Amino acid sequence: MAAGKRILLMTSRSWAGQNLSPPVGLYSLQSEVERFGHQCEVFDYDVDAEEPMKARVAGGYYDIIGMSVTHLNMPMDLDTISEL
Repeated sequence: MAAGKRILLMTSRSWAGQNLSPPVGLYSLQSEVERFGHQCEVFDYDVDAEEPMKARVAGGYYDIIGMSVTHLNMPMDLDTISEL
């Protein structure tokens, strides 16, 4: 069996500081992805440090990056996608 992909799932930066609960949907998706043999990390702007994640992205650590986007602040989300 081939090695699994390394996947990063991210919350939207535009929601940082406003969430009252963890991103349950992303953790459910992480569980399913891992069930199929991939490594999956959830990055939550409310609890995780941004610089280590950016360093891993810059180093090509992840094969796939998925981001939860919102309609509330799409320009900020698009800036984050472009930056990464």
